[in-house]
Amino acid sequence: MPALLGAGSEFVPLEDVPVYANGVVKLDDLTADSMLVGYIYGGIASTAPNIFWINTGVESSTNSTIFKVFVIKNTPSAVHQLNPSSTGTLRMRVFPNPNNGVFGLQFNLEKWVRSALQSRTPAAKS
Repeated sequence: MPALLGAGSEFVPLEDVPVYANGVVKLDDLTADSMLVGYIYGGIASTAPNIFWINTGVESSTNSTIFKVFVIKNTPSAVHQLNPSSTGTLRMRVFPNPNNGVFGLQFNLEKWVRSALQSRTPAAKS
């Protein structure tokens, strides 16, 4: 989200968007290349990342902005830089995303170990 927004915000899906019983959008059931699926509302606006330990009450405020949420099919979703705060020591990357079945795999091992890569064909969708 832009400007350190997002904590405590709510995603409000449109009523006609197909979802599973747990509320997850059924992406394969979306027919349009670009489709409005809902809105994100509210949350906290922060003046800096990770203010939890220094928050005196002025570092964050409520946010009343409403954002439209679109699903745009068949567009690359990967970023080319790892986010070190959200990855483990393996730091695995598969690229490009999406791909046509030919892809690169990069990972980090803390020590040398014998490794193997196994490729499997995904199960057919029912």
